[in-house]
Amino acid sequence: MKTIILASHGFFAQGLLDTLQIIAGRQNHIEIYCAYTKKSNLEEDIKGLINKHEGEELIVCTDLYGGSVNNCFMQYLMRPDFYLIAGINLPILLEIISRKQQNTDQMLQDILKHTNQMIKYCNLLSLNSISADEF
Repeated sequence: MKTIILASHGFFAQGLLDTLQIIAGRQNHIEIYCAYTKKSNLEEDIKGLINKHEGEELIVCTDLYGGSVNNCFMQYLMRPDFYLIAGINLPILLEIISRKQQNTDQMLQDILKHTNQMIKYCNLLSLNSISADEF
């Protein structure tokens, strides 16, 4: 079984899941962790999440590389079938849930190679050069 954990500072992970489900429908294989939204211990909470999914393939997506949430998950990089992505956004998450490749590591590498195509500074685009298909 493959589980995705969305983890963030504040309620970003909840908002990301809510938006994803509007677009792609209910996602039973995704769990969220919203750090600092209640009194709890970050390290203990994350350890509990990891232990809860013992034996499962885990894709953990955090909001900020170098942030406390991401740093707590970094200690699990040697866990088998554990994949950690920092800087998650909706386009990347949509790609992850839509691909059904066998090899998760290769799938994630393929998706992340093209992340610069998912983010656009629209002011630099000429309206004359944008086709109707891009809207």
